[in-house]
Parts: sequence; structure tokens; C-alpha cells
Amino acid sequence: MRHKRAFTLLELLVVIAIIAILVAMLLPALGTMRMSAQRVSCQSSMRQLTGAIFAYAADNDGQVPYCNWNNSVDDNSQYCKGWLFATAQYRVNYGLPVLNGPWLGLAHPPQEGSMTGLIWPYVHDLNVYHCPIDNPQFWTGTEWLTSYLFNGAECGYGSWGYSTPGIKLGQVKSPSTGVVLWEALEQRYEGQQNTGAVWNDGSSYPGEEVLADRHYQGANLSFYDGHVEWWGTSTWTSWVAAGNFTLN
Repeated sequence: MRHKRAFTLLELLVVIAIIAILVAMLLPALGTMRMSAQRVSCQSSMRQLTGAIFAYAADNDGQVPYCNWNNSVDDNSQYCKGWLFATAQYRVNYGLPVLNGPWLGLAHPPQEGSMTGLIWPYVHDLNVYHCPIDNPQFWTGTEWLTSYLFNGAECGYGSWGYSTPGIKLGQVKSPSTGVVLWEALEQRYEGQQNTGAVWNDGSSYPGEEVLADRHYQGANLSFYDGHVEWWGTSTWTSWVAAGNFTLN
């Protein structure tokens, strides 16, 4: 009788070791592909939001939607409807539900947030407002509404007061370098130290709310000529230090 030869234990261990090596070689590549896809998805969202901002401007004599500078959801400023949300005074004026306090969260549905913003009619997709890997664990304020912040230069960082809704597209000196939106770092805690941002409006100083680091230690920005770029955090820091965030 002829006996079939079986694998020895040593041969099985060798095969298992080869498979383990191949898996170890493939996992980093798969991780990189996944991160690249997330970065592209985020860039697509930012393009859609920026395109919506431009579409609003085209329908309003070139006026860029108000950036919600220093707006909390319960204030009563003159220009109280911005790109991201409408404030309490606007709601009162137009018979809409009023939020209970300045902080947004799970208790407030999207109808009380992004859907009241000036660009919502051009977007109609709540998923666009967040980066797919923005971590909601420590979200507070308008971080519940978006991963992105509007460059407060749109209204002169508040120095123009509330007598004007802000800049028009034709006033932007250099559209290819003028930042519209940037991907801000969400609030995080490492031990007891807060290492991220906390905001309750729709815009900020680029030097105040730092650039996120979720895409290869960097994040995405959009510009007034419509393009989107990825910057590393060191590039962002140098750009802010050089004072390059003005528009006109």
C-alpha cells in the first residue's frame, strides 16, 4: 500500500510564517490606501462647500456669505445668518425654533444647525460638512456642525463691525492664495491637557484654531480660486507666522 505524504509540523510552521510576513507587508499598504481615500473624500467635501459659497455669492451680487464671526447660536447680531447657521435673533424674526443656549450638540437636530445656514440650499448633504475621520468623541459647540472653519478675514476678523456682511469676491486680491476654509483640529485631551480647538461660531483666526493633523500629519484648505490643497502642519504654522491670511 502506498501512503500519502502529509505536511510535517516544520513545513506548516514555515507556511504560516510566510503568510504572516506577507500580511505584515500588505497591511501598511492597505492602511495608506485607506488614508488616501479618506483624504480625497475630505477634499471632495471641502470643494463642495467652497463651491456652495461661490454659488451663494454669484446669486447675491458677489457677496460672500457671512462667516458667522463671533456668532453663537443664541446671539442677536445684525448679520445673524451666516454660512454655517442662523442665530436666535434670526429665528425669532422668522418664526423658527430657538435653540436653548449657545452650545450645539446631540440634543439639537441638524434642522437647528447647518440646515439654517446660507449655503445649505446649495449643498443639501449633511455628510459634506464633516471630514470622514473627524473624531466626534470630544466635539463641542459648532464642531457638531462642521470640521471646517471659515477664514475670519471675510469680515476683517470683526474689525469692520456688524454694519457690513463682509467681503465680496471681487475684493479678494489674490484668489489663488486667499484661504476660504481650513480643516481645524477638533478638541482632544491627552491626559488632562486640551490639545485641540474649541469654537462656538463658524470662523476664526487661522492662528487661533490650528490646522488638523488627521491626514498624514496635515489637513486640507480651500482657496478663493476654488482649488483645494493639502498642507502639513509646519507649512500652516509658517504661513500663519508670516501673516499671509488677509484677503484684501
